[in-house]
Amino acid sequence: MLFDCTLIPVDCQKCGYIFDAQMLDVRLGCQVFCPACKSLTIFVDEDASAHAAFKQVDQDVKDLMESIGGGS
Repeated sequence: MLFDCTLIPVDCQKCGYIFDAQMLDVRLGCQVFCPACKSLTIFVDEDASAHAAFKQVDQDVKDLMESIGGGS
């Protein structure tokens, strides 16, 4: 997907440190460690709403690029 490498800020639930995670981590429900306190954060998308939203945005961008002649 187009936005998988996009970074998003994440607040550590344990120490409050703000660090970046990739959208791919959220979409796939990955585990990430806080670089400050090493606390584990697990992204959970129980109803797959994040996955569906990422997929829709990806398709919308592809459609836009095709409509302006920039699609492949």
